[in-house]
Amino acid sequence: MLTHSKLGEMLLANQLLTEAQLSDLLSQQQRNGKKLGKIVAEKKMVSDNDLIQVLSTQLGLPTVELSTFEVDQELVHLIPEKLMKSKLVFPLFKIGDELTVAMVDPRDLEAIDELRRVTKMQISPMLCSEQDLQETLNRIFKESSSSIKNEVEDAVKDYQLDVEMVEVDATDQTKEELEEAAQLTPIIRLSNLIISAAVKEGASDIHIEPEEKKVLVRFRVDGVMKESFVLEKNLQSALLSRFKIMSGLDIAEKRLPQDGRFQTRIGSRSIDFRISSFPTINGENIVMRILDKSSVTMSLAQLGFDKNTQIFFEEL
Repeated sequence: MLTHSKLGEMLLANQLLTEAQLSDLLSQQQRNGKKLGKIVAEKKMVSDNDLIQVLSTQLGLPTVELSTFEVDQELVHLIPEKLMKSKLVFPLFKIGDELTVAMVDPRDLEAIDELRRVTKMQISPMLCSEQDLQETLNRIFKESSSSIKNEVEDAVKDYQLDVEMVEVDATDQTKEELEEAAQLTPIIRLSNLIISAAVKEGASDIHIEPEEKKVLVRFRVDGVMKESFVLEKNLQSALLSRFKIMSGLDIAEKRLPQDGRFQTRIGSRSIDFRISSFPTINGENIVMRILDKSSVTMSLAQLGFDKNTQIFFEEL
């Protein structure tokens, strides 16, 4: 149950700010439009612990210290990294169809609505400090990134043990040989890791780009291309064949462009992939467009309906 006490009044009552300091902060708030709690936190005028305790009392919500909380990796996969970082949220635990999350601003109803759409669960917020949450996100996703890179390296090593390491011109391989290479466990693992990493980073596209002596894997995130993995050249034909098999393309055809599609589930999310292959001087180039249905669902309010129109549609 939310209380109606203003944050400024509570900070004064707890002798955490003087009237002069509060007056100055309110003037700044009028100029920049930020929430008072945000300004206080940025200026370090009140300790994080004191500010969180006052906000907890004001909002009637429990607090959590993420630095001492045991992270559930399965829950982390429920929410895209991009959403956690943009909305400053982090999943804590779930009971039935209710997911409890740590939030810097539990009054952000848009964030709660988006979490509800993505996870298909009811959302129960707890309060945490922005510094605590940022440090947790940095630690978790730094560890996750290192883990994925290590898994990719392990998959490559396993592939090298499974096949005879000789230089083979991909044009000399038969369709049966390509199918056999694409079904090797390390190649399946490698392709799954690439897809999982792209989705976790909120990428819109995956580019597999053969060069003369290596294969680049690049992700497009927020419209910007970034190099994610550099693979050895001898992985090229098997990896490309794997993605072509997944999307129903003809793996024997390398001279003409092809288009296909496939669908997979990552956590609770169903994700479509549109794939295009086309020949280049160094071999086939593959581009995969990632279509995450949960990330494009919008509420009526986000679509810009006025209040009366929104009520009309909600009552249909």
